[in-house]
Amino acid sequence: MSDVKQVEQLSVRVLFDKKIQYIIPIYQRNYAWGAPEIEQLIQDISDAAG
Repeated sequence: MSDVKQVEQLSVRVLFDKKIQYIIPIYQRNYAWGAPEIEQLIQDISDAAG
């Protein structure tokens, strides 16, 4: 049996308006960002939500 999941495209605004639980895979938890990467991510989200 195939474990196929439907993908829904969402805008940044809709994504953050929904009550969604975000789960970060263990293989990504060990990657640590510094302040510049975090600031860039926040700026990118802000620009996309514009």
